[in-house]
Parts: sequence; C-alpha cells; structure tokens
Amino acid sequence: MKYDIHQLINISRNKLFSGLFKEDVKSISRLLKHENFPKGTYVIKQEDQERKVYCILKGNVEVLSNFDVYAEIRLGILTEGDFFGEMSFFTRNYTKTAHIKALTDLEVLSLDSTAFDIIIKVYPSIMQNITRTAVLRLQDSNRRFVDKAAVEQEILNQRIRQRNEKLKAANSILSRQNRETKKDILLARNIQKKFLPEKEINFPGIRIRTYYRPCTELGGDICGIKRINNHQIVVYGGDVSGHGTSAALITIYLKQIIETYTLEKREDGSEQLREPGEVLTLLNTRFIEDINEGNPELYFTVFYSIIDTELREIEYSSAGIHCPPLIISGNGAEELFKQSDFPIGHVEGHVYNSYKTGMATRNKLLFISDGVIEVYDGKECFGMNRLKKLLRSTLIAEGKINLEKKIGRASCRERV
Repeated sequence: MKYDIHQLINISRNKLFSGLFKEDVKSISRLLKHENFPKGTYVIKQEDQERKVYCILKGNVEVLSNFDVYAEIRLGILTEGDFFGEMSFFTRNYTKTAHIKALTDLEVLSLDSTAFDIIIKVYPSIMQNITRTAVLRLQDSNRRFVDKAAVEQEILNQRIRQRNEKLKAANSILSRQNRETKKDILLARNIQKKFLPEKEINFPGIRIRTYYRPCTELGGDICGIKRINNHQIVVYGGDVSGHGTSAALITIYLKQIIETYTLEKREDGSEQLREPGEVLTLLNTRFIEDINEGNPELYFTVFYSIIDTELREIEYSSAGIHCPPLIISGNGAEELFKQSDFPIGHVEGHVYNSYKTGMATRNKLLFISDGVIEVYDGKECFGMNRLKKLLRSTLIAEGKINLEKKIGRASCRERV
C-alpha cells in the first residue's frame, strides 16, 4: 500500500520506528497493512496462533491479563504512537503474554511475522526501540503493582472479619503474578543469552575466552567483543546497578547502543573507529536521556577498549570501574589503571578520556566483574590482592585456571 507524505509522517512518529530516516520509513511502509477494529474488539487473544505487530494510528487499547477464571486485570493502556504484539516473537512457542482489547474505534498498521523478521534484521535500531519500550513498560508495571498491593493491604487491615477470604484471594493473585513473573524472567534470560559472545573466539594474533554465570536467574552484567578488521578488536564489559529483569533488559539496550557508537559514519559513506573516550561520552549522554533521567541510583559502570594486535597496544576508557582489568605477564598481575572515571549516568555532559598502553607478546588481559573479588567466605571478601597472588601462583605457572573452583561460589554476585 502506498502512503502520502502526511501518512508517512504519522508512521515515523510511532515508537517502533523512532530514529529511522525518511527513506527507511518509506521502505518499511510497503510492508505495512492498514486495519480497523471496532470498539470492544479483541485485537489479540492470548490463545491466538497468528503473530503480528501492530502500530496504533488512532484510538486506544487496553492490555489485559486473566488472573483468575472470572476477572480480567488491566495492566495498562496504549494509545496513538504505541505498538504491541512484539513479545510473541520472543516467547517460547510464540505464546502471547496478554489480551489486547480496543477501548475505542481503532486504526492500526500491522506487520506479519515475515515482514517483522525482515525489518529487525535490516534495521537494528528497531530492536533497540523494542527493548527500551519493554524496560519502560516493566518499570511502570512494577510501580503500579506496588501501589495496588499497598491499597489492598490497607483494605485487609480494615476488614478483619473478611481476613481469611481476602488473604486467600490475594495469595491466588500473587501466585499467578509469580508465575507470570517467572515467565518474564525466563524470556528476559533467553534474550540476554542471545546477546552474549561465544565462550571462545580466535582472531589473528589473539584468543579471547569469556565466562558468565549470574548468581540469580538474571544479572546486570554485560560483555561484548566486536572485530573491526584483521588487527583491531573492540572488547568491553560493564555492570548496570541493580539486578533482575529491568537490569537485564537495560544491559541488552546498552549493548546495542555501544556497538552502534563503535563506528562513526562519514559523509562519504565510509566508517571511522571512534576512540574509547568518545564512545563513553556519547553513551553517557544517551543513558541519561533514555534510561535514568537524572536518577543517581540508576547507573552503569563500564570498561571499553580497542586491542590492536599489529601495534601491540590497548586503547581504553573506563567509567566507575573499581575492579580494573589485570595485565598478566611472567612477572605477575598488575592493574591496567588505578582510578576510574565517573560511572555512566552520574554526571551530565561529562567528557571521558582515552588512554593507551603497550601489550607484550604472550601477555594476558583479564577483565572480571566485582562479583569475583567480593566472594565472601563468612569472614572476609576474597579481595584483589588475593586474586593477584592466586594468578601468580597458578595461572602463570600452569597456563590456565578455574576461578570458580579456586575462589568458591559462596555469597557471589554476577561474574564475567
């Protein structure tokens, strides 16, 4: 279907296509199907087999979930510029997570499964928009759930005679909510795993190994490896404050942003590798605008580096890292730097610097999260000094080491 300029503008305003160029929107518009639904119609039922993504042009819908046989609970309202239906593409067996019902007469544009698979491959920023929207919806849902629980608790306190019935009903709702939460966690974990690098990657002149084990079902750690050419590799890792589904989804969004900022497109169409400090500066601005909105309790610590095997050097920048990478040589293990810059999200407009250091043949670079040195044995944390001593006595002597076996698993946090 062809759209005029005003219709294309309306399409571009939808959150799903935020940030796309006009020509990209025009190309996508050829895959869109115009549909109308009368007020009161179920656009999506949880038992539906068909998979579609819908973009709202006019009207409102409500998101509903069945917490018991007799009642539908409203989870939220979506309006013009919103989209829905995307989660069925990431759940096991493509199941729907909620009903969608038209609150008014509804005008939408839809993408079938084939069209949706095409556009998320061609336009990676659409996946960023989906992840960002999922984070914001989850945070809003959590706030509303807490408010609702507080109100219900007050009602229970006032109606002591009905206490047993109320508790039974509340337990039923909480049990169902717990099952729904576990499904969301499983979904988020499956998505998070898809964004982790392979356990072992070999490039000319360098071998990289990664290991990730969250202490809980979901963690806020992130790591990434991106080959630029035959002698330059980008390696980064970091940690979002907090744990659980929100932190995991934010890490996925940040990974997309970091890899988008790695290369700068020039006017002639060529690409230039950005310095690490520039990448973190851009990331800090984007994080404050999109994620924490000035909330100091939501921040991101990250180490970002470019390893050049031809020059035998590493160029890096860091933000809030108090467990710096270690350079391991025949003489021992030493921190790459002693002090890191501000965490991402703490200082608006901050400019991060880049640093360089040489790497000798057969040197190793070890980057771990703070979960490794914070393992607690009941008396004290393991600590950086004990880790360096362990590396000198075992890794340098034997050429390999199992950190989890040597340090232990007690009282751990995430590890990379």
